[in-house]
Amino acid sequence: MKKSIRSIIAICLLILISCTVKDGEIAGFQPSFGSIFVASTGASDARIFLDYKDTGLKTPAVINNVRVGQHIIHVFLSNYTPDVDSIIVDVEEGEEISINFVVTNIATVGNLKVLTAPDSAVIYIDKLRFGYSPLEITGLQAKPHKIRIVKGGYAAVEENIQIPQNQTAQISENLSLKRMVLFEHFSNTYCQPCVDVDIIIEDVIHELGSWELVSLGYHPPIPGPADPFYLAAKPENEARRRYYSLPFSPYARIDGIKNINTLSVAQLEENILTAFDERQQIQPKATLDIFDFDIGINKISGRVKINALEDLGTDIVLRTALIERSIDTEQPQGSNGQTHFFDVLRDFQLDAAGAPITLSAGQAQSMPFEFLRADEWGDDLEAIGFLQNDATKEVLQAVWTEIYH
Repeated sequence: MKKSIRSIIAICLLILISCTVKDGEIAGFQPSFGSIFVASTGASDARIFLDYKDTGLKTPAVINNVRVGQHIIHVFLSNYTPDVDSIIVDVEEGEEISINFVVTNIATVGNLKVLTAPDSAVIYIDKLRFGYSPLEITGLQAKPHKIRIVKGGYAAVEENIQIPQNQTAQISENLSLKRMVLFEHFSNTYCQPCVDVDIIIEDVIHELGSWELVSLGYHPPIPGPADPFYLAAKPENEARRRYYSLPFSPYARIDGIKNINTLSVAQLEENILTAFDERQQIQPKATLDIFDFDIGINKISGRVKINALEDLGTDIVLRTALIERSIDTEQPQGSNGQTHFFDVLRDFQLDAAGAPITLSAGQAQSMPFEFLRADEWGDDLEAIGFLQNDATKEVLQAVWTEIYH
């Protein structure tokens, strides 16, 4: 009964949606934006964090192109402490909101130095993403701080550390290699069963954690070719649909070779966890590392480094993708009523064809990638790389990293 009511509501909502047409096709949604002016009284040049991510701006400054909705702002300035830990703001379309932190000089400060092997791990201090290792932060308040070190393909590290007054605390971590499992899932905004399946899949992804699993979501034209996420990356979504001979939506595969029965919602979580556990026990044949970022206004570029732990053999390709971790829209994007979407494919290097890789044990190779930004992309972007055997479709190893300014 509930599903019938949900279907009726979805159809009614669809009638209310006004669609735009471009080149004979329904164009993707255009998100709404506002801006936030952030100032600091007592001292300027405080680093500004939007939703725990460093914006690259310092007070006073305007954060432009902030999506409509609720956001959280933090600031950090060496040797100072703000009057409040954070400020929550509601951004409205076309409006600029002004907020101010009062920062006070503190005498009890110390420093922190973080080293990792390999480097280029993302460093979080008290949930704020400060940058990549090796990293040194000066002027931290002399008290306990929570440190989190995350790098795709390696086990995450979390620890509490006491910052000593007028001294430097140092963390040196040899990161442990970890098998990363690739979870590819297919959805469509005109697919009613996709609603329940997407909820379960996202819950399982959160349960397992992003340091265990690489999630990549596609939007094929089944059953609705007007899905805006399909149209926004049509060649790439089509390539992966054909690659797996997609029979229907919803659909899912783990490491390219484990089909997940998405038709049985009651058993879906168990099916995913069973396949995940089986694949995680397999030793990786290579390590992958994403590094050398160049984050610009119009493009995102970098390199993926492959280190072969054993002979990789033939038919191996490297595929590099860009996803948007979370997208929320004010209106449904199809007939199923969905307004929340996750791990959405935005682009694929080489239209998902992949770059051939031929390496013997002990050999290494790095491959460049570049993505041109589209207007509808948000800031919650991640780069994904994975090695796949095109003969068997088995994924040998995967990696992800957040796109950090």
